[in-house]
Amino acid sequence: MGKRHSPIDVGIATATTLAHRLPDFWQDVMSPSPRGNAAIAGLIVEKQVAFAQGMMSLQAEMLKLAFRPWWTWDMWQGQRAAGDLLHAATAPAARKVKANARRLRKR
Repeated sequence: MGKRHSPIDVGIATATTLAHRLPDFWQDVMSPSPRGNAAIAGLIVEKQVAFAQGMMSLQAEMLKLAFRPWWTWDMWQGQRAAGDLLHAATAPAARKVKANARRLRKR
């Protein structure tokens, strides 16, 4: 399992990314150009890829959980499993939004 992403960190990264990208997005919508259309398509594809990666990671985590014998579980295993499933599903999107925020802050 990789690094856990704090909801606060992801929220701040999301706000930073939106603050940097919304003016550019608005400009591309108001005066369309081939470059702007490609940028908007890239934004959409980026979200779709992060979603697909999250779903594949979630399925892998569910398979690991399904093949673990029930007699090896302790009292708190269900809560840990739920947290692992949630992290697996959201980690790709969290990594992407934090990388975008870091990149856009440098501009």
